[in-house]
Amino acid sequence: AESGAAPGENLAHEPRRSLPPLLVSGAIDEELTSEYKGTTLVSSKIEGTLSTSISPQLPDNAGAFRLSIASLDKVAHVQTNPSVAMRAPESGTHEQHFECIPPPSISAVAALEGGGSDDAKGSKYFPLLRYSLKPEVKPVPFRLQVKTQPKSGGAILSIQLAANPSFAALSAISVTVAVAKQPGEKPPPSKPAATWVSPTERTGVVWKEASLKPGGKLVFQLAVTGPIGLIVTRCQTVTPVSGMRVQVSPSPARPGGVSSKWARRLRIRHTTQL
Repeated sequence: AESGAAPGENLAHEPRRSLPPLLVSGAIDEELTSEYKGTTLVSSKIEGTLSTSISPQLPDNAGAFRLSIASLDKVAHVQTNPSVAMRAPESGTHEQHFECIPPPSISAVAALEGGGSDDAKGSKYFPLLRYSLKPEVKPVPFRLQVKTQPKSGGAILSIQLAANPSFAALSAISVTVAVAKQPGEKPPPSKPAATWVSPTERTGVVWKEASLKPGGKLVFQLAVTGPIGLIVTRCQTVTPVSGMRVQVSPSPARPGGVSSKWARRLRIRHTTQL
């Protein structure tokens, strides 16, 4: 018969108790935001979120595991989600350890300040950590070259996006240019053909490309008759820049096997003001 102890209280004291193997699915999402004035870099920052999900879903601390993170040379600050992760005392500068106890339901997780992974929202993922990289870390996943050539009644704007050959392929690429409000329903002449960001406002055009291989180039041209506003380039790649190494292992609160699999992504938002 059960003794009436609190849920999960006896897990650490019952080595013979059979528990199913635990699979930890993790997502490492980093975001690089950079702002340029012409060709001069004005600001750059990189922030990341580490989120996890466990299978099977288990009650109380039966889904507990230990998370270890190494290669933290580029990391400036780590913020834990106190409702699910606690930094272990033996954590140091170059390697940190966390005791993680998933909640019974995702609704019980307190959100990290600044949000979490897009993939985790509305799913069974929960954010464990949020971190920022040191200011001197300034990766260049691609280079953007912007030129304007005067033409009767306006100018031709040319944009070349060149992918860094040392990074993985870029995907989900979009290049947006803010323009003065345009008359008529069609966007200004462009190559390849651009579309309105908003057909009703008609104050910006966008090009979209599915992917670009390492070292590849894309060229966009737009005929403009007024001032050129902000140019925003967005894309993503599977090469995060933190270089963190992650590993999971059994927690003292839960004897039994544990394994993991990880997905990694770097999202990029690059803005240029001429």
